[in-house]
Amino acid sequence: MDKETFIREFKNERQKLSTTILQLMTEHKLDLILDNGWTVKDVIAHINWYDEQMYSMISTMAMEGSELWNIELHERNKTIHNTYKEDPKEIILKNFGRLSIQLEKALNSLIDANYGDPSFFRSMPTEYEPWQILESNLHKHYRDHINNLNALLSLIDPS
Repeated sequence: MDKETFIREFKNERQKLSTTILQLMTEHKLDLILDNGWTVKDVIAHINWYDEQMYSMISTMAMEGSELWNIELHERNKTIHNTYKEDPKEIILKNFGRLSIQLEKALNSLIDANYGDPSFFRSMPTEYEPWQILESNLHKHYRDHINNLNALLSLIDPS
């Protein structure tokens, strides 16, 4: 995937996610509990963790993130949840905004070749394509949570 397409898709999905979160904030619904037992605030903190990891990968040009990558997805997400569940929503929302800006700048700092060639990223296996790692942890990840958050919104206001 080329840089321009990747960034366009990232910005589009990030905007959808931001709009959904803003709608939930406006309705003071960040403490509502989803079917998995997490609050909306917990979902945002979870997204922030993955965003931080992708930002780190880009800014260091290395696939050397948290040790949590070495554990099964469910356990990783549970650990992330337990780490951030007590954080105030103001901090989580501030980090969400900060990461949005940082990620867009970082993605723009890459050249087209960085998106398709793992050799640009230290410790990235040669069978990986950087854009696929980024996409699965950024905009594809956002889509999954947008769907869950929109389902919650439809329960609140079915009109």
